[in-house]
Amino acid sequence: MILVLIPARGGSKGIPKKNIKLMNGKPLINYTIEAARKCFSDDDICVSTDSDEIISVVEETGLKVPFKRPDILASDTATSESIIHHAIEFYQAKGVNVEHYMLYIY
Repeated sequence: MILVLIPARGGSKGIPKKNIKLMNGKPLINYTIEAARKCFSDDDICVSTDSDEIISVVEETGLKVPFKRPDILASDTATSESIIHHAIEFYQAKGVNVEHYMLYIY
């Protein structure tokens, strides 16, 4: 599997709730999901978030959010590496071999 990871923290301080702010009538995160879907199947795309609001917005697109990120990985000090590691461990625990990953930052 190629894991396409879209990190979307709920607690943005610069622009609160930026991931779900509307841009041209749709949430910002939807643009990233649409771009990922042009190259990958939904089974490969994972939105990693700590926010129930973001989960709701993402799932309105038809993309399932497989887990909710722990609060410790949604802090200002959490690293991309820790988020990647958490997601890979989740899939490996389900018996899915993550051969490669791509981090979608928007």
